[in-house]
Amino acid sequence: MSETPMTIAVRQREGCEVLVFDKEQKGCTQLDFTSAGTDHMVYDSAGNCLATYNRKEGVAEVFDAATLQRKAVIECEKAMHVTLSTKGTYLAVWRAPELEGKKENLFVFNVATQELLSNQWIPNWPCISWSQDEATVVVRSLFHGIHIFPDISQPPAQTVPGRWSDCALSPTSPPTIIAYAIPSEKDREDTPTKIVAFRPPKVDKYLLEYEIKIDSGKLTWNKKGTAAIFTAQLDSDKSGVSYYGEAALLLLQVQEKRVSVIPTGRTPVHDARWSCNGKEFIAIFGKMPNNEATLFDEKGNIVHKFPVGPKNTVAWSPHNRFFFLSGFGGLAGDVVVYDREKILKSSGIVGRFNMSSVVQYSFSPCSRYIMCSTVHPRMTTANRVVVFKHNGEKVCQRDYPQLWDAVWRPLPSKLFEVRDASPSAHVADVAKPPPKAVVFRAAGSSSIAGAIKNQMSANKQTGYATQHGASRVGDSFTSWRADDKEVKKEQAVTVPGAVPACVGADVTVEKEKKVKKDVEVPQLPVEDFKANSYPDVEKALRAAKKKVQACGQLKNKDVKTLQPEQTQKLAGFTNSKAEVAYLEGLMKAGVKSQ
Repeated sequence: MSETPMTIAVRQREGCEVLVFDKEQKGCTQLDFTSAGTDHMVYDSAGNCLATYNRKEGVAEVFDAATLQRKAVIECEKAMHVTLSTKGTYLAVWRAPELEGKKENLFVFNVATQELLSNQWIPNWPCISWSQDEATVVVRSLFHGIHIFPDISQPPAQTVPGRWSDCALSPTSPPTIIAYAIPSEKDREDTPTKIVAFRPPKVDKYLLEYEIKIDSGKLTWNKKGTAAIFTAQLDSDKSGVSYYGEAALLLLQVQEKRVSVIPTGRTPVHDARWSCNGKEFIAIFGKMPNNEATLFDEKGNIVHKFPVGPKNTVAWSPHNRFFFLSGFGGLAGDVVVYDREKILKSSGIVGRFNMSSVVQYSFSPCSRYIMCSTVHPRMTTANRVVVFKHNGEKVCQRDYPQLWDAVWRPLPSKLFEVRDASPSAHVADVAKPPPKAVVFRAAGSSSIAGAIKNQMSANKQTGYATQHGASRVGDSFTSWRADDKEVKKEQAVTVPGAVPACVGADVTVEKEKKVKKDVEVPQLPVEDFKANSYPDVEKALRAAKKKVQACGQLKNKDVKTLQPEQTQKLAGFTNSKAEVAYLEGLMKAGVKSQ
């Protein structure tokens, strides 16, 4: 496929710049581009145009996103927000409303001709939306309802009266519009919020209608335009269970005219995002720090549950192959990247990384890189743009004294090849050889005994030939002493300046024979750890390693001097080692609880 260059637009204190991302050189190069726009910067959703605005000069500039050539310069003073239509044909500029006289404050321009097409008084922002083909324009006024324009330069063809709090257009043509109206505060106690869906020109015939008591909400359509998720929030909880109020997640299935309530246990809903193919979505909900992340299909059925943990953000790649779950904002910034095709067969983790104080984040158009940025005014220090690969590898970083915005240029995902995940760059996700065994040597012990113990450790690690010709690897320390006394007699360890090792070895073996006759240390049978419950695998692994370390210290003491509880602990040495091996296997597989 064509290697289309991927660019990043950056807005900082001095103006805007455009960086081209080079995945081969693992860095970003600044292009020859200058813009005085320091207050606003936005791409259209198709990636055709880039618009910037400088409030001090009262000038909006529109550039061709591919060539960075200036297409239009439009003068409009005191603008608070600037946006482009879906294909970059129109530029909308919104000023703060003047309540006295209701002077026009929403202006829509044609980018090619720089002609003013419409000016209206709209008290709220956001207020204007375009369909995917730009054939339908919807302007929402908080006081005068929803206006539908087939042509923005003409009066509205239809108006849906009401005090609509928000509306969203489906990506279909013609679009389906979902809107909801939250009553005023004095009427909110007795009047529920009304959610409706309709398709122009039949605006008076609702495809779906639902009522719920809320104080705020958020609408998100799927790519197919068949369903939407609605995050509802109630600021107070009459039961007194939660200080933060109540939350609900609704699945609005427009074609089936059905509303489903996603089970979240009335806990806060931190994030909910549709996949890029519109067939499933992930919702993160729960109480900190044990938030749940669940994958649902477009009907609301549970597909997969992820391990609980401190997470509040989900993002999908354009190819729908990868997605990540993370804890941004006030959390530590841990990011875990998953492969969608593998989560039902294994953990599905392909990479992980950490970046604190992340404000903006997004996948690259090729789906293989993740850009995270720390921007002003949310964070006034350590402003930076960092690009990570999906496997957790840090690719590049650029620091800025004052960074305001950083975004990828939108590009069609079909321009890039769909490839399998690269090997994980995280140490815990990569198989590594077992560490060398370290034999405990007590202070003041003789050099001969230490040399013998080191030789015994080397034999256990690499394997040794028994007197019957068989190879044995990794046996326990107790069974090595019990079964191979004759082999130890024949082995010679040379220590410079010391008595020949064979003599010391004979003395040690005879001493061990005597100890074995006096006291016999039984070995407990190895348990089946799969049946055990481990709420925290990492904590259980630390406890098991402490048991093994304690047993190692007891093995260097005279068995006759041990207390009964110490003898019992020594008897479970093999069992403790087996538990450590089992728990390490769970950690490598990404299992945090069992």
